[in-house]
Amino acid sequence: MKTWKIPFLDVKAENLRIKNDMFDVFERVIDSGEYIDGNETERLEEEFSHFFQTNYAVGVSCGTDALILSLRASNIGEGDEVIVPSLTFPATAMAVAEVGAKPVFAEIDRTLTLDVEDVKNLITSDTKAIIAVHWAGLMADISPLSELCKTHDLILIEDAAQAHGSLYHGCRAGSIGDFGCFSFHATKTLAALGNGGMITTQNIEYLQKIRLLRNFGRNGRESFICIGRNSRLGEFQAGILRLKLKNIENINNHRTAVANRYRDELGDWIYPPAVPNGFTHVYHLYIAQTHHRDFLYQELRKNGIEAVVHYREPCHQQPVFKKYANRKLPVTEKICKQIISLPLTLSYKSQSMVIETIKSIFINKK
Repeated sequence: MKTWKIPFLDVKAENLRIKNDMFDVFERVIDSGEYIDGNETERLEEEFSHFFQTNYAVGVSCGTDALILSLRASNIGEGDEVIVPSLTFPATAMAVAEVGAKPVFAEIDRTLTLDVEDVKNLITSDTKAIIAVHWAGLMADISPLSELCKTHDLILIEDAAQAHGSLYHGCRAGSIGDFGCFSFHATKTLAALGNGGMITTQNIEYLQKIRLLRNFGRNGRESFICIGRNSRLGEFQAGILRLKLKNIENINNHRTAVANRYRDELGDWIYPPAVPNGFTHVYHLYIAQTHHRDFLYQELRKNGIEAVVHYREPCHQQPVFKKYANRKLPVTEKICKQIISLPLTLSYKSQSMVIETIKSIFINKK
């Protein structure tokens, strides 16, 4: 494994800072004798729904299951179509295929999230839902998407795996659609020690369906009333997430400060996506655009700085989705040749090194 001067993400360092508090959580859970479906999960669900401005939250095993269970709770399946952006981690579209539906890939706009006008043109009689991906920490333009769903009687699912705490005109990610789907993968801003997920909703009927589906379709101990799956969030993970949720605003503020400094000092060479008025970006990723992406990527890595590309190939160009991809998406394809993710979870001194290296790379290129 390559040792980087500046890694893209230092998961270990983030957890070491609260190591002693984590040990307190482990001791509390061990002493409780409840390791699944216990008090920690129940309390996390309450605290999560409060912070994210929703009536209900349901812990599940991962972010992908959050999407799958939301689709199943919406009775979406064979013969149905679900509109998704092509610029997203493939799990978004895989969840649609998993339930037997067809992912329909849409374009992105200047925020690198769903292009509302393109979505309008993709709605057919078979369309049953839209998944709005709040990508890299910035929410999609959710209000017009919500209006489209009301007009066409569609389900709106927010894929908020990368948007813990982001805002849209004062509303939290996950609070506007029929479902909000969150991931707690170890690399996420709000991260478990491994994996986990959460579904938010304002609707008690959806809440009841999700609770059934995440636990084998079980109603009581012996009665099974639908086909479900084993997708419960463990007590250790819930306890860790409760601990980290208390600090989510500080985490987001640090990431935003790092992102703002990149923007202010590197504006002559690279630029971030647009952040419209009323949107609050929480920078799960700092996505920069440049016409010299591949050159910059290679030079940074030569200098020991681990930059990452999210994503070189959009979903509609991935082999796994070949049968669903029936048109080109020129905006998405162009953007995927220009974007690069810079390290975010780093000190001021380390960021100075990244900034000076990028300046030097471009100055010497001339």
